[in-house]
Amino acid sequence: MLTEAETDGTPIRACIRRPSGSFMVMTGFPGLEIAPDGAAHVLPEITGLTLDVLAGAGVTDLLVLAEPRELPEGGLAVLAAAAAERGQILHPLPIADFSVPEPDVLNAWHAMRDSFARRPFALCCQYGAGRSGLFAAMVLIEDGLAPKESIAAVRSAFHEAIENRRQEDWLTDTFCPGRNTR
Repeated sequence: MLTEAETDGTPIRACIRRPSGSFMVMTGFPGLEIAPDGAAHVLPEITGLTLDVLAGAGVTDLLVLAEPRELPEGGLAVLAAAAAERGQILHPLPIADFSVPEPDVLNAWHAMRDSFARRPFALCCQYGAGRSGLFAAMVLIEDGLAPKESIAAVRSAFHEAIENRRQEDWLTDTFCPGRNTR
């Protein structure tokens, strides 16, 4: 697990313990900076620092939930190069901002999820709250927690997680209907 001191200066938002004893990390896109004028760019030094902190915690896999079109030009390439230098693997699972996973993203996740059952991994979207929080809650549901319990656990780790009612309703009514409480 990561401490607040270890994540200082990074876009890491939360570290969430899983019932398996492992954990997952919610983070904003490593190194993404948006200037006051709205211009976005990726700072390679922050990208590297973030990946180093994740590596120090044993995280070798980063699920990238942001869509390439919402990132600054070359941003994904900066992340991919920095990850490759550290032996880390990126897994693109793009979800539209403020939205929920499409069936192809869920199918891709389900094809790989067993390999993440007992080891730490990171989730990143643009800011590290909405899609990362949604996906973290989804993983907790798959781990056996009730949807509302999962949402509460993720929000207790980062209060801004799961940004809207659509995401909440998808977790409770669509992804896991009939299991709203324990």
